[in-house]
Amino acid sequence: MNLTRCEYGLEPDRVRFGPRASLTQTAYDGIKTMLLDSQGSGAAFSERQLSAQLGLGLAPIRAALSRLRAEELIVVVPNAGIRLPDLPPRAILDFYELRTALETHVVSALATRGVAARLGPIRELLDEQEACVRAGDAKTYHHKDMAFHRALAELHGNAEIVRVLSGLRDRMQRLSSVLHAGHPDRLSANFGQHVAILDAIAAGDAAVAVGHLRDHLSHARDLVMDPLGRTRDPAKPPHSGPFADCGG
Repeated sequence: MNLTRCEYGLEPDRVRFGPRASLTQTAYDGIKTMLLDSQGSGAAFSERQLSAQLGLGLAPIRAALSRLRAEELIVVVPNAGIRLPDLPPRAILDFYELRTALETHVVSALATRGVAARLGPIRELLDEQEACVRAGDAKTYHHKDMAFHRALAELHGNAEIVRVLSGLRDRMQRLSSVLHAGHPDRLSANFGQHVAILDAIAAGDAAVAVGHLRDHLSHARDLVMDPLGRTRDPAKPPHSGPFADCGG
């Protein structure tokens, strides 16, 4: 893999002339992006490889790696390199339980408030998701997926909920990448679920909005925990949605 600074949004002048703290932050952001983008591939990187691909010296790379290790966002595998840590099943279940608790509250409150007139920007986001589905662009779609959930929380307006969901962003990206890369038909189902959630909010039906949100997250959780569907009821198809026949 031969990636450049520009692919990670790094500014050459900032890299060349910025202070050490800025270089460390640039390295931190770049390394994390590379690792998250490699999710599912099993890719591991060396310090020198990261330095070459990000166009940075070893000092900021090592400082960034120290910070990432402290945050438990990376592991160093002997004779292999630096990679993302495995997510144990318990951590995945806890993640989805927390999201369900927070996000069902969000959609219920939004539906109860009657916010239909304020949903325009989120519907525009759904239009962008639809374009990704039709193009089969899983990488862009998973960013739009995360943006959809954050947009609902921001519209709700509870800063603490937004803060907690923002803190889950890296894990959301990891699991979203796994879902959309490993299950390309998941794009269609995911998009259809987003539409159903937003339509229920617009209609002011809190119970239906909560039901769709629960199904949405439990479906994602089940695919992550059991990607081959060995424990799911064969009478219940794992994927559905408005683009089910388009191969997206």
